[in-house]
Amino acid sequence: MAVPFFLSVLLLLLLLLCQHGSGFKFRSTASDQEPDVGYAEPKSSKGLHCQKNPYTDEGLPCAEVDALEKIIVNLGLQEPSTSRNYCSSETDDKSISFKCDCNESTTNRRCHITSLVTNGTRLSGQIDKRFSELTQINKIDLSDNQLHGTIPESLGNLTRLKFLDLGNNQLSGKIPPTLGNLEALETLYLRMNFLKDSIPPSLGNLMNLTALSLGGNMLSGPIPKELGNLSNLISLSLRENRLSGDLPTELGKLRKLKHLSLYSNNLTGRLPKSFDNLKSLHHFAVSGNKLSGEIPSFIANFTNLTSLYLMGNDFEGELPRGIFNLSRLLILLVSDLNTNFSFPEIGKLTNMYCLVLRNCSLTGGIPDYIGNNWTALRYLDLSFNNLNGSIPQSLKNAPFLDRLLLTNNKLNGSIPPWILENVTADLSYNNFADPTHHDSTEVKTLDPGKPNM
Repeated sequence: MAVPFFLSVLLLLLLLLCQHGSGFKFRSTASDQEPDVGYAEPKSSKGLHCQKNPYTDEGLPCAEVDALEKIIVNLGLQEPSTSRNYCSSETDDKSISFKCDCNESTTNRRCHITSLVTNGTRLSGQIDKRFSELTQINKIDLSDNQLHGTIPESLGNLTRLKFLDLGNNQLSGKIPPTLGNLEALETLYLRMNFLKDSIPPSLGNLMNLTALSLGGNMLSGPIPKELGNLSNLISLSLRENRLSGDLPTELGKLRKLKHLSLYSNNLTGRLPKSFDNLKSLHHFAVSGNKLSGEIPSFIANFTNLTSLYLMGNDFEGELPRGIFNLSRLLILLVSDLNTNFSFPEIGKLTNMYCLVLRNCSLTGGIPDYIGNNWTALRYLDLSFNNLNGSIPQSLKNAPFLDRLLLTNNKLNGSIPPWILENVTADLSYNNFADPTHHDSTEVKTLDPGKPNM
């Protein structure tokens, strides 16, 4: 008996899905791209439906097939097109891809969907709760879209999930505490959404987590001390939220941490002594908070530091001199220190790209070595200090310098003509011999809460 046409199409699709190195590609409803040449495109995704058996002929559970269809529709996608080698190739910017793995060791072949990726495709749908039916999935990447709605609590049932990226969308509501059940999770990115309320302490259960990014939301309340349990964490970003309270001392247990970004919050109190243990740090950013007390000297022990953001707080006292021995520093941002001290010896910072010592009560002159040895220097802000003397001619030897902010000091002498020709500068409120051309309308200063050049 002849096989009906629709059944032939179904078998072909499932065969392509469940073989290693095969998969499907689905086009966004917003896409105006032509379909891939050489591949037939079925009229609708209804062809993915199973009929009577719990598994397809190639071993994919019908429950996963049906769940996948609902997920696709709710994300804002339409008709699938087959692509023979799609699972092992990169997706274009208008598609969603997934992979499936098959177990060949048994008589009855069994396959499962293990990866679903769609990033930068401008999808404007929602995240379907049926994701929880993809029980073997280990990677979900829905980043850089326009997805809205809330994060389903049912995602907490995906116990094999290792990678979850929902960043750069328009998601709202709370972070589900059930995400703390994802014991296999290694990467969790929820950055740049509209998530609110507190960070669930249950995230401290994710013992395999190496990267946690919750920045750019509207999260409030204290940082949970339970995050100090994440002993494998390498990167922690909670920047640009509304977090308040003291920094938990438990964060000092994160000895593997290389990236700690907490800037633009409402954090108070002192930097905990336990942070002395964070000697693996490369990036330490606490700018734009309400931290107080002296800047601790143990920061000088962070010998791997390349960027240190301290500006825009309520620190007092001098900047610890040992910080200027951190020869790997590329970016140093400090402001608003109220104790007079002479311009520090910073000659070892020869890799410096951006230096801000703004309103730090500095006295003395600007040293010549800043220009002679700092060939990578691009941004220099020494504004609102008590510096005197002239602008050193050596700054001309910094070939990439394009921002020079020296306003509100006691500098004198003539303004070097090369500054007015090549550099965007603010030299106002000094004692220069030439009272004209002290500032530029193009000058751009750093926001202490957003220290990005």
